[in-house]
Amino acid sequence: MVMTAFPSLQIASDTAESIPVQLTRQLRDLILSGVLRASDKLPSTRQLAGDLNISRGSVVSAYEQLVAEGYCASRQGAGTVVHPDLPPMPARQVGAGTQPSQPTHHHILPLTPGVTLSELSHRRSWIQAWRQAAHAAPVGVHGDPGLRHALAEYLRLSRATVVDPDRLFISGGAREGLLLVLAALEDRPRLGVEFPGYASLHHLAARFGAELTGLEVDQQGLVTSRLPDNLDAVIVTPSHQYPSGASLPLQRRLELVEWARATGSWVIEDDYDAALRYTGEPLPLLSSLDSERVVTLGSFSSTAPQALGGGFVVAGSGLAEELRHARQDIGPALGSGIQTVWRILLDSGEYSRDLAHQRNRAMRRREILGAELPVTATMDERHGGSNAMVYLDDGLPLTSLELTEQFRRAHLGAVVDPEYWSISDHRGMPLHADVSSNMVLVGLGGGRDENFHQACHAFGQILRG
Repeated sequence: MVMTAFPSLQIASDTAESIPVQLTRQLRDLILSGVLRASDKLPSTRQLAGDLNISRGSVVSAYEQLVAEGYCASRQGAGTVVHPDLPPMPARQVGAGTQPSQPTHHHILPLTPGVTLSELSHRRSWIQAWRQAAHAAPVGVHGDPGLRHALAEYLRLSRATVVDPDRLFISGGAREGLLLVLAALEDRPRLGVEFPGYASLHHLAARFGAELTGLEVDQQGLVTSRLPDNLDAVIVTPSHQYPSGASLPLQRRLELVEWARATGSWVIEDDYDAALRYTGEPLPLLSSLDSERVVTLGSFSSTAPQALGGGFVVAGSGLAEELRHARQDIGPALGSGIQTVWRILLDSGEYSRDLAHQRNRAMRRREILGAELPVTATMDERHGGSNAMVYLDDGLPLTSLELTEQFRRAHLGAVVDPEYWSISDHRGMPLHADVSSNMVLVGLGGGRDENFHQACHAFGQILRG
């Protein structure tokens, strides 16, 4: 069926939301509400641009974003269609709803994963924001209301997710946000975690009594068809799996939220690095598909200067009250000055502009890294993030320990130790083993471009043996 008319599409000119983002959001809502169904053919870009009196480029951009998110498919000579594999969508109200951190030592080695690409601290707006923050009034335990509203607006414009500010909690980052969630859950929750995955959050959960179960991950992220039904919650990275960088396809996202509804479990979405998507708009939060059973952990550790940090929690409606009590017991996560700086940077759009700069910088650095790799090494094809994964076709030229020592001697922070992303309990005892040993994780952040180039050259020389 060819959809020839969209009477509900309305493009506004008096909003901060760009035309491609408006169109993407409205078409996505039509799919999620069942108005557009699997295999429905969308109008040609020329036709829809004429109908809405907008540029054809805006329509092309919207279609490409929907393809990237998995809602649509594009076929040569056949145009764009709603993805044929999408399941029937139940009637629902749409659009409503609501990582590793940087090293703390003073000298950060080149190629260290998790180091920010941000250059905000070099700008005049940074100094001005801190000057204003010096006079900030104290804020309550639940955070600055102005910051929570600014975050909600940022998520609406940048992540196509509508969030009630009352369900936004200011956190100290992903770890502190997870502590808040664990405090709101039952004692010793049974927690499923991606394996391989970001070990720091797993260690933290185990330390505070969670019983961990490793969940299978493939090239598309979490394998949702094999989720057990005896878990209280899962921690998942749908927009940017760590360390692979995979984005969870829409079909699996839908399976995940359906699993949570069916089992009464919680989905804890770790949104680390998701804002650094190289092409198109960052993918919507998982809570855009389910505003009750999904809790999102947001972190600025990889996209903001180290002096700022912080993060947020988007509470599922079913857990919001418990999270509110937990925050009251734990106390505020950030001081009023830092919260004021964040409010200013978000309200002014300075943070969003810096993110765009970071995306360009990351893509440029991936090209530099790729040019220095030997023919026996390949770089992943991830679509975003502040790190890159290098795969060695013939395995490591040295043992993991020997290669790590070579990096150390060359003053490089690239990580080859598989335990960096394994699952361990709070005593450091591995719960799983046999992680692939032909991968090296490389950080794209930190330092000047010329220094990064030199580090990549040294890295390539070591891999060549």
